[in-house]
Amino acid sequence: MLYITDGDSATLQAIDTTSGSISFSATTHTIGYPIAVRGTIWIGERDNDDQAVEYNIADGSPTGNTAALAGPSFGNFVDGAVNGSVNYTLVAFTSSSTVYQTNADWTNPSSLFSVSGSDIVGITFDSVAGTLWISDSSTIYQYSLAGALLGSFAHSGGRGSLAWDSGDDTLWYVPNEEDDPLLQYSKGGALLQSLSTPTRASNVWGAEFAAAGGGEVPEPGTVALMGAGLAGLLLLKRRCL
Repeated sequence: MLYITDGDSATLQAIDTTSGSISFSATTHTIGYPIAVRGTIWIGERDNDDQAVEYNIADGSPTGNTAALAGPSFGNFVDGAVNGSVNYTLVAFTSSSTVYQTNADWTNPSSLFSVSGSDIVGITFDSVAGTLWISDSSTIYQYSLAGALLGSFAHSGGRGSLAWDSGDDTLWYVPNEEDDPLLQYSKGGALLQSLSTPTRASNVWGAEFAAAGGGEVPEPGTVALMGAGLAGLLLLKRRCL
């Protein structure tokens, strides 16, 4: 399922990428664009100076959890990406942008590195490659988490957002205009699919699939318990031999 945000219209939608149908359309807070999807959906705020809100992944209803965004206002925080317990976003609609890392609820932004392009908007995290994909109005770029440019390819979607699908390790480009189809690309730049979604939101500046495995990093205590359990199973197996 692909989740998209139209913050100006306070809309969150879920799109079935096998059919292009809208699974749900829900009302969110105003100018909520940066999106992070794990077991729930956290949507930040474009200007980083109001609040982030958590929504249920099944229907887009609010969970009741919010987080105060203390600023400063960076202006035009849009789209989003999930890497374990952190999010990524960037300052959009510029030719030179800064990538930021935040907490899972969009609090505590810290700058990582700068990128260049033409009307930069999209960002997503690829957990297979361990890299960020960033898009402008004509090109999709791959960056290391240290900010090194690793490659790029052209797309035909104009201005829009970007999402990596862990299900098949592909990239989806979501044009801003509702009449334009979603574009699925291989990571080598091949256009795999053009999917019409005629009833989707009209001013989309955020798009993400749910992170693989919920996107959560196990707590140290959980890892220790898992290790202890595995050691116990191995010991039992030896005794049975």
